[in-house]
Amino acid sequence: VFNSSITNFGSTITEMTVAKRKSVVDVISSSAATLLNYGVSQISSDVINVSVLTLPAPETGLHKEIFGDSSASTVTFNTTAATIYFGTSVDSSALVFDKAGGIRGSQIILRGMSATRWAVLARTAIS
Repeated sequence: VFNSSITNFGSTITEMTVAKRKSVVDVISSSAATLLNYGVSQISSDVINVSVLTLPAPETGLHKEIFGDSSASTVTFNTTAATIYFGTSVDSSALVFDKAGGIRGSQIILRGMSATRWAVLARTAIS
């Protein structure tokens, strides 16, 4: 079977390498950081209470996990545009980690459903 859409074996390997790199872990240590829209973001102890972090537009099918490792009790995640939503019970352009005593151990797991919608697959300590 010949796949005519593959024009160069090297380009196919490059595409596979790019896909593999979409599963990184980044440690967020700034209280006004912009997260990656894929992989795992660990919210470090350097992120202070009432911080507002930014999450870019999703890519369809990609997973995003946000893991809290901070004593901050409230951290808000905004999208980069008013037209990008988190699909919760009420569509919103913001999600909030809100847990008395700190967000350490809390998580949000998202999946990109389109270029403008994040589906919330799992969450703890969010309002």
